[in-house]
Amino acid sequence: KEKSFCESFVCSDHPELDVPAILPRSFSFNSPHGACEACHGLGTILRIDESRIIPNPALTIAEGAIHPWATSASRMGFMMQVLEAAGKRFGFNLSTPWNKLGESARAIILHGSPEAIEVAYSGDTFEGKYQTSFEGVIPNLQRRYTETDSAYMRSQIEEYMETLSCDACKGNRLRKE
Repeated sequence: KEKSFCESFVCSDHPELDVPAILPRSFSFNSPHGACEACHGLGTILRIDESRIIPNPALTIAEGAIHPWATSASRMGFMMQVLEAAGKRFGFNLSTPWNKLGESARAIILHGSPEAIEVAYSGDTFEGKYQTSFEGVIPNLQRRYTETDSAYMRSQIEEYMETLSCDACKGNRLRKE
């Protein structure tokens, strides 16, 4: 039986795989060349846990149901005004208990919406109306976690995260190739 081999690291059965030159570093999760790109070779990822964001679903948003925003006094005024505008646009009320909100309202609050909302903002430095989209609680926390240089801020946001096995490498820590 004839077998063919290729020196260019291409598999005829899996042409979508682009395998770099095979070197010892390719088999080490401690090297960026071998580590899983999703978890950077850790085998786990941190993901926002909804149950930690809303620890008491009997509370209303106005009462502090969204824990990370309720405990952040400096952001609460701004975020409440954005949430009020989102509520007007998407038909939910900040005085409704979280567990009484509809599934679509909870999804918009947690995950956001690309649709434009008009926010009437009144603060120390700016007053007026502007158009924006609603980012959502979970994307907001994820963005702030990845963008911050503050170890304190990261530790605060990590309180709302859970450690999960990496979906890409299934905890094996190596690249799929």
